[in-house]
Amino acid sequence: MADGGKSKYVRTVHAAAVAFSRDGQTIFAAGKDRSRAFLKSIDVATGAIHDLADYGPELTISASACPSTPA
Repeated sequence: MADGGKSKYVRTVHAAAVAFSRDGQTIFAAGKDRSRAFLKSIDVATGAIHDLADYGPELTISASACPSTPA
């Protein structure tokens, strides 16, 4: 890793978008599974996945192929 930290593998969640919490301890994943939009959290330390929300089939979640990074 560029910062000298250790690499860690967590369980796979097929998501359209992911984001880390400010403290880096949680990954949030949003996507669709069986045509239902979801929001999940993944505990980086344990790999535990928690269902946070099921938005049903009406919500569309998309992510940019090239997200911009603030300068």
